[in-house]
Amino acid sequence: MFAENLSAFFQDFALTAVANGYTAQVIFDAPDENVMGQRVQSAEYTITFPTGALGNLTYNVAVTVNGVAYKVRQCHQIEDGNLQRATLEAVTALVA
Repeated sequence: MFAENLSAFFQDFALTAVANGYTAQVIFDAPDENVMGQRVQSAEYTITFPTGALGNLTYNVAVTVNGVAYKVRQCHQIEDGNLQRATLEAVTALVA
């Protein structure tokens, strides 16, 4: 295996994410997804980042992307293992 410099991949489109005390540049994506028999449209939030750049992301870990709060639903390595992708859930504040 050869060492890759992934910084070029994140240079133009990356946003800042914070999790587990780490700060990293990530690619954020929020495509719409039809659910419940095409009756409801929902966003599927994901971030892609260099493996280990945000520590060990596991279920329910808090993540902020550009200051917006999310929590991890799942995280896995992609492609050759140099990148990870985490699926996120938006955290909404309760109004009292």
